[in-house]
Amino acid sequence: MKPYTDVSAVKGRGNILLLLDAAVPSCAMTTEKTQPPAQEPPDATTVLCINRHNGTLNALFLDWSVRPIGLKELWTLKWNLAFDTAGPWTKAGGVKPEQWPQWMRGLKDY
Repeated sequence: MKPYTDVSAVKGRGNILLLLDAAVPSCAMTTEKTQPPAQEPPDATTVLCINRHNGTLNALFLDWSVRPIGLKELWTLKWNLAFDTAGPWTKAGGVKPEQWPQWMRGLKDY
């Protein structure tokens, strides 16, 4: 059997994204070092981190659950097998509030 053929056997399915209500495919965050947008995007045509619902996006996960996720939470989700969910843009990875772009500083930290 190939890895991930049986999605019901995958561990952590509730943290693995399938789809976001963003402008780009949910595979767009390829590394935990991906920088947040320096300014709030004026349109939602080319970015993943967009403020659609008061600091959140809606997400569909591999366990078929749907829930809102915070914009800073994007860096804590499992985007691929090697993605470090405690990377440099997470509280666990040591990011400081002042390191976030100004437009994101008031958003919930993860």
